[in-house]
Amino acid sequence: MEGYGNIHTHDNIVRSLAARTNSIVIAVGYRVAPAYPFPAAIEDSYDALVWAYTNAADLGGDPSSIAVAGDSAGGNIATVVTLMSRDRNGPGISAQALLYPLTTFADIEFDSRLKYDSGYYLLSRSVMMRARDTYTPDEAFWVHDYTSPLDADNLSNLPPAIVITAEFDPLRDEGEAMQKN
Repeated sequence: MEGYGNIHTHDNIVRSLAARTNSIVIAVGYRVAPAYPFPAAIEDSYDALVWAYTNAADLGGDPSSIAVAGDSAGGNIATVVTLMSRDRNGPGISAQALLYPLTTFADIEFDSRLKYDSGYYLLSRSVMMRARDTYTPDEAFWVHDYTSPLDADNLSNLPPAIVITAEFDPLRDEGEAMQKN
């Protein structure tokens, strides 16, 4: 799952990942807010997971060896899809790769959010809050298992995850907190 909901920005990465790992890589073109607020993106992504599982053998893949990955907002969606699959008794996921993931919509004052709030590194608190308000206009969903996996009541029975963070990123501390959970 790609961050910012733009499948075209990640085409080279997806192609490179497929070539270097000799794997089938599926990029999900999920619906985006504000036209399609929560839960459209995660439902589209979950549907893509079910489709990949159902069609894995026809594509030359192994349905028992499905991993999810995403960066930034896509890292959020990858984790949420994993939670959804567990909760719905859906397809098994063997691994998660989360690159500088957004893990909570709560306006928490993580040190990295405060220190790198200038927007110099592209992301700022105001941008994050605007994105949150667009994706989840109903604030009741700001702290919800399927928007804020860091705050989820139950993170058990999930596949292993590699969480990669960047030193000068406002999302660094929440990504590290997710890894500890």
